[in-house]
Amino acid sequence: MADSTQTPEQRELSLVGKVEMRIALTDSDQKLEAILKTYLAPLLLKLASEYQSVRNKVITVCQHVNTRTKPETIQLPVAGLVRQFKEQQNSLVRHFDLLYIQQGVSRLTQREKAELLPVVISGISTSGSHGAQIFNLLLRLLEAFPLPIRGSNEDAQMRKSLEVTDSDAAYLASWLGKFLLFTPQKGTSTSCPGLTGEDYAFLNLQGKEELWNPAAGGLNLLRTKILAAKLLASGLFDDRERFLPAVIASADSASPISDVGEDMLKRAMPATDLEDENLVYHLFKMYFGEGEAPRVKAPLRLKILGLLNKSVRSTTFANKIMRIVDDGISPPSMDGEDTVMSNSSTSNAGIGREAAKSRTAIFQYINFVARYGSTETLHAIATRVVTRLRDFIENQGWPRPGPNEDLVSRGYTYEVIGILSKAGPRSTLVEDEHPSLDLLRWLFESQARDSSGSSIVVSIEEALSTVLSAMARIEFTTDEQGVLEGLLIDQMSKSAELQENKRLRSTRFVAVRFANRCLPYASVRARWIDVLGIGAHGDRAEVREEAERGLSPYWHRMLNGSLNASQPDNIAFPSFDATVSQFFSGRTSDDRLEPFALARQTSKDYRHCFQHMTGFVRRLIFHEAMTANGIATNVDSEWERRIDAGAESDEHTRNAIKKHLKVLASDLSRPLQVLLNALFVGLVENVSGAGNQLADFIALAPNALLEPLVLNVADILPVLQSNDHARRTAGAHVYGVLASHPSAQDQAISTQLKQISAALSKWQSGVGAALNQAHGAIVGLGFYFSRASYRGQSFQTSAEFQQLRQTILSIITESREASLKEASYMALGQLCMFNAIQATALGESRELRNAIDRVYETAKTGDEAAILCLGQMSMVLGEESSEDSDLRYLEEQLYKLHEIRQAEVHFSVGEALSYVASGWRSEALATKLDIEGPLPDGPGRNDSLTRVVDRVLADSGMTKPALRKAATMWLLCLVQFCGQQPEIQQRLPKFQTAFKRCLGDRDELVQETASRGLGLVYEKGDRRLKDDLVRDLVSSFSSDKQSQLAGNVSAETQLFEPGALPTGDGSVSTYKDIMSLASEVGDSSLVYKFMSMASSNAIWSSRAAFGRFGLSNVLSDS
Repeated sequence: MADSTQTPEQRELSLVGKVEMRIALTDSDQKLEAILKTYLAPLLLKLASEYQSVRNKVITVCQHVNTRTKPETIQLPVAGLVRQFKEQQNSLVRHFDLLYIQQGVSRLTQREKAELLPVVISGISTSGSHGAQIFNLLLRLLEAFPLPIRGSNEDAQMRKSLEVTDSDAAYLASWLGKFLLFTPQKGTSTSCPGLTGEDYAFLNLQGKEELWNPAAGGLNLLRTKILAAKLLASGLFDDRERFLPAVIASADSASPISDVGEDMLKRAMPATDLEDENLVYHLFKMYFGEGEAPRVKAPLRLKILGLLNKSVRSTTFANKIMRIVDDGISPPSMDGEDTVMSNSSTSNAGIGREAAKSRTAIFQYINFVARYGSTETLHAIATRVVTRLRDFIENQGWPRPGPNEDLVSRGYTYEVIGILSKAGPRSTLVEDEHPSLDLLRWLFESQARDSSGSSIVVSIEEALSTVLSAMARIEFTTDEQGVLEGLLIDQMSKSAELQENKRLRSTRFVAVRFANRCLPYASVRARWIDVLGIGAHGDRAEVREEAERGLSPYWHRMLNGSLNASQPDNIAFPSFDATVSQFFSGRTSDDRLEPFALARQTSKDYRHCFQHMTGFVRRLIFHEAMTANGIATNVDSEWERRIDAGAESDEHTRNAIKKHLKVLASDLSRPLQVLLNALFVGLVENVSGAGNQLADFIALAPNALLEPLVLNVADILPVLQSNDHARRTAGAHVYGVLASHPSAQDQAISTQLKQISAALSKWQSGVGAALNQAHGAIVGLGFYFSRASYRGQSFQTSAEFQQLRQTILSIITESREASLKEASYMALGQLCMFNAIQATALGESRELRNAIDRVYETAKTGDEAAILCLGQMSMVLGEESSEDSDLRYLEEQLYKLHEIRQAEVHFSVGEALSYVASGWRSEALATKLDIEGPLPDGPGRNDSLTRVVDRVLADSGMTKPALRKAATMWLLCLVQFCGQQPEIQQRLPKFQTAFKRCLGDRDELVQETASRGLGLVYEKGDRRLKDDLVRDLVSSFSSDKQSQLAGNVSAETQLFEPGALPTGDGSVSTYKDIMSLASEVGDSSLVYKFMSMASSNAIWSSRAAFGRFGLSNVLSDS
C-alpha cells in the first residue's frame, strides 16, 4: 500500500537510493565492478529525469562512484555506456556517459578495445555536439583494432560486417582527412593550415591539455595519423570517400603516412571524376583556404596542382587561376611560409625544394590551361597573367638577374609567357590601340641581353618560337605590319654591333624567321631583312640559310605551309621599284646621289650581301617582264634557276625582258638605272658572281639604258687583269658591249685599246699573273672588235686589231698554254660570228686549213671552246659547190669528232654543226646577240643544212656504236636549233624514224636522246605529223613483231653488254663474237639463238625507254 501512495518523483528517488545503497555496501573492487556493470548505465539514464531532485541525487551518487573507481583495476561498462550514448539524446546523460567512457576505455584490454571500435563507429555521424569526444575515442581505439589484409575477402566485407552506413563512412572519412591535416599549434592559435577554428577545436577537444602528450596519457600524434591513414585504406571506405583524405595523406611529410596515401591515391584515381565541378571547387578551396581556414601547406598545394593539371573543368575557374598566378608572384607573407614565387632576398635565402617544386607545378598548370582552356577563359586571363609573369622576371632583375635568384623559375616563366601569348587574345601580342608589339620587343631584348645563362636563353628562344607560331596566323593591318617590319629591322641593326648596343648575343636568326613566317613575300622590308641575314657573315650559318630561304618564293611559301599544287602561282611578289628603293635609295643618307655613286656606297656598306641584293632585284624585274608578257613562271624549287636560264638562253623570255626594259628605259626609270649601276659596281669591285649577272643583263638592255654607264667603262680595265678566270671573262664581255657603244668617246676608247693591247705581247714569255693579263686582253679585244663590227665601226686597219689577229693565230698554231688557247678560241669565235674578220684575214686556204686543224686537235680532246670555235669559224666561210671547199673541210673535221668518248661534248658538236648548216638562223645563236638590233649578216646558206641533215641521218643508222651515239645527239641538236626551217620540216618523218630506231639502243644516254628527240619532232610538226607520230609510236610499242624495232647489223654491232655472256677468256658482245663462237663450236644454229635473244632484249629496252624518259607525254595531246 505504501508504494501505491508514492509520487513518481519519490519512486525515482527510491530507485536511485537503492542503487546507492548497493554500491555503498560493496566491500571489494570485484563486487563494485559487478554492481557498476549492472547499474551504472541505468543510473546515468536517470539524469534524463524531469525532476531536479532525482538528477541531483544521481549526480551525488556519481560523485561517490568517482571516488570508488579511482583504482585503475576497476573496469567500467564502457560498451554499454557507448550504446546508451548513441541511443540517448539527452545531453546530460550523454555527458556523464562520455565521462565514464573516457575513464574506462584506458582500462580495457586490447581485445575489449577492438570489440568496442565497431560500436563506436556505428552511428558516429549522429554524435552531435559530442562528436569530438566520440571521434577522439575512436582514435584511441585504433591501435587495438586489427585491420584485415588489404585486398582480402575480410577487407572487402569489412564495411558490411561492421554495419557501417554511407553517412557514417562519409562522416568518418571527412574527419579522418581533417585529422591528417591537424597540427597542434603553440600559444593561443586556434587553427592550422587547411582547418577552420571549429575543425581545429573539434580535433583538439576544445584545447584539452596533454591530449597529444603520450607521457601524460595522451595520444602519439604521428602514430595515430599512421593508424588513421591505414584505416582509410581499408575496405571500410570506397574510393570516392577516401580520395580527398588520400590526397592529404600523400603530401604528408612523414613517409609512413605519405606511402599509404600514395597507394590510396593510385587506387582511387581511376574511380575519381576530376571533371566533377564540386570536387574541383573543393580542391581550389583547400589550395587557397576559405574563410578562417588557412591554405594547406606547400606540399599539399603541389599535389592539388598536379590534380588540377589533369582536370579540364578546372580551366573554367578563371578567377581561381588568376589567384594562383597572383599568389605565386606576390610579395612574401608575414611568416614567409606560403610564398612560392617571391623575389625578395630573404625568401630566396630560405627557398626550399618544396617551394621550387610548387613554382614548377604552377607553370605546368598554366601551361595546361593554355593548352586545354576554353577561349573565354584564356582571353580573360592571358594578358593579365603575362603581365604578372613579366613583372616577376623584371623584379628578379632584368636583363641581369640579382644574386641568388631562382633561375630555373626564370626560364619556366619565359616559356609560359610564350605559351599564354599564343593561347590568349590577339591583343596580348598586338595591342588594339597604337600597336607597338611591346611583348615581342621585350622578348627580343631578353634574348639579346639576358645574362642568366645558356639554359635561360634556350627558354627565351622557345618562347619566341611559340610567339612566332601565333603571329604567323595573324593577319596584320598595314600599320601593324609596318611596326613589325620596323622592329625586326631594328633587331638586325642592333645585332650587327653587339658591343655598341650592349648586347650579349645576336637576334638575327629569330628576326629572319619572323620576317619569313609573319610577313608576306610581297613585303619589301621583309626581303631586306633576308638580305641583311645573308650578309651576317659573322653569325651562325643557319641565319644565312634561313635568309636565303626567305628570298626564294618557293621556300617562303613552303615555310608558311601553302604548297597548294592547284594554285602554283598565287604568291604576290615585291614591287621592283619599291625593292630597289629599300635596298639602295633607303640605305644612304642622301637619296639624291647619282645611281653610280649610290650603288658604290651601297656596295661599300653591304659588301657581304651585295650579290644577293642585285641578284634578287634582277630576278624581280625579269619576273615582272615575263608576267607582263604572259610567260608562265611556276614557283617551285627551280624558280631561280629557271628565271636565270630563261634570261640567258630562251629566246621568248629574252624578247619579253628586252621589251620590258625598253619601256622602262624610255620612262627614264631611276630604279632600273640603280640596278644596272649596282651590277656594274659588283663586277668592278669583285663581288662574287656579279660579273655574269651584269653580262646577262646588258645583253638584254637597250642602247639608251646603257649610255650613262659608258662613262665608267674604264673601270673595267683592271677586271681584265684579274686572276679570277670567270671575272675576267665576264669583264671582257661587258667591256666589248659598252666600249663599242655609239656614245663612247673615240679618243678614250683608243687609249684604252692601246693599254689593253700592251698585255698581248706577254703571251709568249709570261707566267702566272702575266698570262692572266694576256688572257683578259685577248678575250676583251675579241668581244670589243666583234661588237664594234656589228655596230658598223671601222677598225680593220688599226694596229690593235692586227696585233690581236696575229696573236690569236700564233697562239692557235704555236702555244700549248690551255688558258691562252681557250681565250683565242673564244675571241676568234666572237670575231667570226659578228663578221669582224674575214676568211682571207686568216690566210690563204692552206693557212686557214692549218688553223682549222690546230683547233680540231684541241677539239678532239673534248674541249668545248674549241668545238664551238670550229662552228663559229664556219660563219665566215661561204658555200661552194666544190667538195673540197674550206667549209666542207671544216665540216668534215666536226664529223670526225664522233670518236670523243665524253657523251655530253657531242651536244656542243651538234650546236657547232647547226652554225655550219644555218649560220645566224640557228636558234642556238639567237641568244648570242647581246646588242639591240637585227641579226648580223654573213655568208648565205642554201644547201648546207640539207647536206648536214642527210649526212647525220645516215650516220644515226650506222652500226658503229660511237658514231650512232654521236649522230643521235647531233640530230637532237639540229631539230632543236633548226627545227623551224623547211629543210628540217620536210624531213621530220625521217627524224622520227631515226629516233625511234635508237630507242632500242643498249646505251641509256642514246635512249634518252632519242626519246627527247621524238618529243621535239612532235613539237615541231603540224597536226597531221603529230597524229602520224602517235600512231607510229603506239604501233611500234604494242606490236610483237620484232621488225618494228629492227636495225642494221654489222660485224661491229654490239648486241650484249661486255661481260653479260662470259666465255672463260672473254665474253660474247658483238655480232662478230657470235659468228666466231658458232664457228668454233661448229653449230651454226647458235647465231640464230643469240640473235633472237638480242632482238628480244632490244624490244624491252625500247619499252623501258618509253616509260623512263617520258615519251608518254607525246600521247597526252593525241
